[in-house]
Amino acid sequence: MKKNYLALLFPLILMSDPVMAEANKGMCVTSSGTPFHSVLPFYGKKISTVQNKKGQTFNFPTSTSDSYPGHCECSLGKSARFYYIYYTAIMNEALTPTAVRSGVHYYQLNDYLDVGIAIEVLGRGKINAPFEMEQNIHQGTYYDCGRVQPLDFTSGDSATIYFYIREPFIGTVTIPPTLMSRLYATISNDTPIDYARPLADVYISGDITAPQECEINGGQTIVVDFNKIPASEFSSVPGTAITSRKIPVKVAVKCTGMSTGQNIDMSLHAMQSGSLPKVISTDNPNVGIIMYDEYGNATDVNGGLMDIDMGRIVSGRETGEFNFSAAPASTTSTRPQPGIFTAEATIIVEIKN
Repeated sequence: MKKNYLALLFPLILMSDPVMAEANKGMCVTSSGTPFHSVLPFYGKKISTVQNKKGQTFNFPTSTSDSYPGHCECSLGKSARFYYIYYTAIMNEALTPTAVRSGVHYYQLNDYLDVGIAIEVLGRGKINAPFEMEQNIHQGTYYDCGRVQPLDFTSGDSATIYFYIREPFIGTVTIPPTLMSRLYATISNDTPIDYARPLADVYISGDITAPQECEINGGQTIVVDFNKIPASEFSSVPGTAITSRKIPVKVAVKCTGMSTGQNIDMSLHAMQSGSLPKVISTDNPNVGIIMYDEYGNATDVNGGLMDIDMGRIVSGRETGEFNFSAAPASTTSTRPQPGIFTAEATIIVEIKN
């Protein structure tokens, strides 16, 4: 008997996951195995009175110009290659974050300053820390895992340090060596970071000085005009002032950068008339000028002190009034000839403790 068969035909598709090449992974460390100790200096820096105000920011670029030898580990062995080094900057956990301003992460440094840092990465410029897996840009096409010569690392040796004024400060603030960030390096952006093996520790150290300045009369020249004086009013006794022509002067004084307990000295400096130490010489040989402090004391023109009461100090700024008076005086026993007379004097302000 003839048998009939029913054949069922259908396509058979066999599938499998694609074979993936194993990724090359590894940490980069110094040749010594200990982190490179980078201390970025900013000694002798000065800021202006405008910068020394709450809420102001300023920055200083800094560099050690150092490089350090190191090597990168390769999970695929010495015959493998890698193409970039990826950097991660972790901030010092002891620093308290305060705010992010214009992309800069700030941390409290002391009572007066917050600090932030941008660390230079090869070929990328300065990158605001903290950051993760930022790749470098190098001149070659790849790194050879089997190279014998150490790699020459520079990342961490250059940065820009940013400061934010929490409170205005007086004089010089010294910042001892302070750890800002630990820098890690890997050969791929998926290499697990061993946080016990930083490539570099980035410290900062330096000092910043805020100026102590005083301004008299808004920086403008003080003019005293005696108007017309009859020659008959001048005494025949040298050094005698015409007290009836004494003119009082009130001048604003503003100082910045002063601390509690500090005050100012004001001293008078002018050309002495003959043998009269308290008489300012004028361009009329028979006429001089005597200046008095606010208590009516005639002042020596050769650096004599003029008493002043500046009032109270507020946040490093002190404003007050400088009161003095000036009077014309005889310098000889001869009455002066008619005409205009002029003289110049300088008042020097010195902040004292």
